Amino acid sequence: MKLLIHDLNDEEWQKLADSYEGYEVISDNGTIKPCVGCFGCWLKTPGKCLIDDGYGRMGELIHKASEVVVISSYTYGGFSSFVKNVFDRSIGLVLPFMFIKDGEMHHKKRYEEEKEISFIFRKSSFTEEEKAHARQYVEAVCRNFHGIIKKVEFEECIESKTVNLFERQSEYGGKTVLINGSLRGDNSNSRKFMDRLSGKLGDCAVSFNLLSYLNKYEELAQIVSSADKVVFVMPLYVDGIPSQVLRLMEMLEKSGKDPDKKIYCIANM
Repeated sequence: MKLLIHDLNDEEWQKLADSYEGYEVISDNGTIKPCVGCFGCWLKTPGKCLIDDGYGRMGELIHKASEVVVISSYTYGGFSSFVKNVFDRSIGLVLPFMFIKDGEMHHKKRYEEEKEISFIFRKSSFTEEEKAHARQYVEAVCRNFHGIIKKVEFEECIESKTVNLFERQSEYGGKTVLINGSLRGDNSNSRKFMDRLSGKLGDCAVSFNLLSYLNKYEELAQIVSSADKVVFVMPLYVDGIPSQVLRLMEMLEKSGKDPDKKIYCIANM
């Protein structure tokens, strides 16, 4: 079985579908849910995600595939939110136990093989620095998932236009908006870090759990777009930004640029 993971829209996919005839295809049908960090794929149903949305077998599919191809929009140095979501949900591919390799801590193998993976990134144009970032990112992902990079390619495509989706809300002007990106909500380490920072900032700060906005990203994006300063506090999933935070960032980017906004990040792992 050959496996393809992609984030193409219907029009883009139709142009490429014949090239991937016979592949098991994982694409965005609108039902995928983000990884909640419950460790169920390690402790309760080894290798399988507990979330029943049709994407719970990703680790098993990658293991069984004779070939894996990933097509993704280039997004902040790595995958789009959908493709990142698929990899976040694939953590059952490895074990919860750790070991040190070349001075770095990594997960131990669940399966004996080292899977070859091809990566194709898409963007309107690439700088050499962006290509280097993409290669560095997939190298990190493959080190932790015990994969081998077969190839990394870069394809230019038409970039979607930005539209002004949000009006600034005066109640958040001059405020620092703190976003807890962990889906463990108030029980997360991210929330504890955020509360410490909020205590130091006092009345000029307002805090939100992304967990409370999973079905209403637009509302949270409206709040973030209205703030002068934004702090994302989040864990790292699969060597990068969790998919739910990426999705919010993608929405903000499509709404237009704000050169005066200052954005900060506190990442914990």
